[in-house]
Amino acid sequence: MDLSHHYMPGTQARDRRRHPRTRFDTEILVLDPHTARVQYVLVGADLSERGIRVEPHPGIQLGDQLEVAFFEAGEADPVRLCVEAVRDDGNLGWLLLFLEPDRPTQRRVQRLMRKLPAAASFGCPPDETPEGIAFGRIQTKPVQA
Repeated sequence: MDLSHHYMPGTQARDRRRHPRTRFDTEILVLDPHTARVQYVLVGADLSERGIRVEPHPGIQLGDQLEVAFFEAGEADPVRLCVEAVRDDGNLGWLLLFLEPDRPTQRRVQRLMRKLPAAASFGCPPDETPEGIAFGRIQTKPVQA
């Protein structure tokens, strides 16, 4: 599903919020689609049921489709999603749109959002940072000698 036409690249300063967002300042792992190994780590900014905003990163280009993973406290398995970079907001970061998540993944995102504080509009100071709600973890296999 291509929804990129709903977003205007390079525009910022205006809050286009149509869906509730929560603060989500945690590590987002970008996975290699063939090996599921971590390629690089992004820093999350906010989360909605339709996507996630991450801080600026030079490895992302408009239109990139990525597989990402993040962890919810108390859960052993990560939330894994395919996303598309649909908007570059400069120093405010990238908007990554979820690409057709399955129903169990949607429910996990909704459950996580209920635990997090609402995201501030652009330019507003954020609320207190929640502790112990979400965290990132990198797992690597030992190298065989």
